[in-house]
Amino acid sequence: MTNRIDVLGIGNAIVDILCLAQDSDLRDMSLNKGMMTLVDDQTVQQLKATASVDSMQSGGSVANSVAHLSALGGRSQFIGKIANDQVGDKFRQEMDELEIKFLTSPTENQTSTGRCYIFVTPDAQRTMCTYLGASRLLTTDDLDTDAVSQASIVLIEGYLWDLPDSVDLIFETVGVAKRSQTLVALSLSDPMLVERHRDRLQIFLRDHADILFANELEAQKLCESERWELTEKSVNKFVDHAIITRGDQGSVVTVDGITHSRRADPVSKVVDTTGAGDAYAAGYLFGLTHNQSIERCMDLASNVAAGTISHMGGRLGSSNRQSIPDGVTSVVR
Repeated sequence: MTNRIDVLGIGNAIVDILCLAQDSDLRDMSLNKGMMTLVDDQTVQQLKATASVDSMQSGGSVANSVAHLSALGGRSQFIGKIANDQVGDKFRQEMDELEIKFLTSPTENQTSTGRCYIFVTPDAQRTMCTYLGASRLLTTDDLDTDAVSQASIVLIEGYLWDLPDSVDLIFETVGVAKRSQTLVALSLSDPMLVERHRDRLQIFLRDHADILFANELEAQKLCESERWELTEKSVNKFVDHAIITRGDQGSVVTVDGITHSRRADPVSKVVDTTGAGDAYAAGYLFGLTHNQSIERCMDLASNVAAGTISHMGGRLGSSNRQSIPDGVTSVVR
């Protein structure tokens, strides 16, 4: 069967609430700067009453990636759980605007759609408080096997490893993918998540994954190394194709032990690093699914990431679709 989808994303369906904050605010809330903390509904209500909200837009790590890929002109679909509420309607509407087929029916449970309060400090770092809400209810019943088999790559969100029912979904997805010759990519999502599930993630990557996306700290946690040089050398023990972002130091891709490095694109002012890694993954996967070289994939990825960190929020928005990069428009789809 001919593949008709570039990337199928599976992850948390979250709406981001972007808030301006100072380091002192993070200390008052006992938050670890630059990290993600899971919170309950009571905490969300407290944040709603006290946070200085700048804007609200759909988010979720892998959802951001498929949104960027669609904005580039790629074909993407998404599996993630929302509720029948206004926040869920916003998430679905923004997917529709980007022409992303959202494959999951909303839950009938009384749980509300997930949301993430993102506190952006003056140094552009983001610290997240995530209420998973309906995202926690994603199960094997939500798997669209036809979408998996028709995709070139399925991109799985690392955060799903915190949810036992979603882990079952991951392994069922992998089974379909292998039978369909669909590549499996995993985004590690968060350093603390890697610490919580390191042994299982190492086994999953060795046995089931084709591609890994991680930032430097996540990769170090995975490889149990505090030195970048050792991490770079050892990451291919777990997966043949690893993409590691290093902030303003650029990015490194290791494929079968061969290393490709690229500097970060210059940005006049870094406003908000929310979704930078998600954007990088989108650009890279767009290039990969359009038969581009590793170097060209890294160029595309760096360009998309640089555009994202130049404004608030993890997406560019449906009204600001990116043009398909030069050298890619001739690809036959």
